[in-house]
Amino acid sequence: DNRNEIMQMNANLAAAYERAERVEESIALKRECLQEAKAMTGPRSELTTVCANNLGCALIAKGSFTEAKTLLKAQLNDHADAPLDNELSIRLFGNYAKALYKNPDAVPDDILEAIAMYEKEITAARRLWGAGHPFLKQFEEHLAKARAALAAPQSARFERALKRARKE
Repeated sequence: DNRNEIMQMNANLAAAYERAERVEESIALKRECLQEAKAMTGPRSELTTVCANNLGCALIAKGSFTEAKTLLKAQLNDHADAPLDNELSIRLFGNYAKALYKNPDAVPDDILEAIAMYEKEITAARRLWGAGHPFLKQFEEHLAKARAALAAPQSARFERALKRARKE
């Protein structure tokens, strides 16, 4: 199928742009790939999930945490009934958690959700790959960072959250 070949070329070009630090161009192509994947295979397909996950990673790297959170949460909702038993769904979980805890505007509930997601991801990864798998170490490092963010209530993010809460 010609559409599939074009989408694959765009995905490869997006990856090349990303390596060349041409972030905006990479993100634009990843958005196109996601839209095309949804049109070709629907929102719950593996292809769509890969494209959403790739775009989410790029948005996180750019610092667009809120957009990444929204995108990845929608993809997780599309797979709410799916088991956490493969690399793609495990990575989707982790990237959503990363979008939550790395966001400078995150509130404590966001970070608590990220911690719960990482704990679930780590349990699934251990079950799937065993304790020695290299991905597990990455997930555990992110869990530690999320816990550290939660343990630092003097941070600017919590000051902003308190100010917002006082205004309401």
